[in-house]
Amino acid sequence: MNYSRTQKLDTFRHLYESYSSRLILFASRFVDKSTAEDLVHDVFIELWKQEELPTGDTAGSYLFRCVQNASLNFLRHQTIEEEYIAKASVRLKIMELERVSMDEILIRREQVAAIHQAIQTLPDKCREIFEMHFFEEKKSSEIAAMLDLSVRTVETQIYKGLKTLRQIVLNYS
Repeated sequence: MNYSRTQKLDTFRHLYESYSSRLILFASRFVDKSTAEDLVHDVFIELWKQEELPTGDTAGSYLFRCVQNASLNFLRHQTIEEEYIAKASVRLKIMELERVSMDEILIRREQVAAIHQAIQTLPDKCREIFEMHFFEEKKSSEIAAMLDLSVRTVETQIYKGLKTLRQIVLNYS
């Protein structure tokens, strides 16, 4: 059937007004509302490009099938996209792990061992305060109360410990 432009526009308007809200509701069962609206509008854009528009009893089932297929294609594409992102993330992690060589791991292990050894060389009170602060995560005021010292003394001991360790780490590098 050849339509005049006016007939095609009238038929299209009738189809849109009759079915668009129901099609959006139908698509919303599978995708979010905004995507459902986009999919239905895309279906109507493709419908407008056709030479002939569906009419009569077949129009509704045709439009619902188009929206169903559009929703299905959207969900398939979304799945593929999510899988690609997940795989890309894994590839990046693998590349990052491959960049960390065994030599670097061994060097870091040696550095950690050197730091622990350096902590053991600190004077007893300094080491005790240092370990309480950094390993037990106690605040200076808590340590001061526990050891019956002033907060300033605790902070000075922490500073001395850090200064000593910093020097050892710099010499190690």
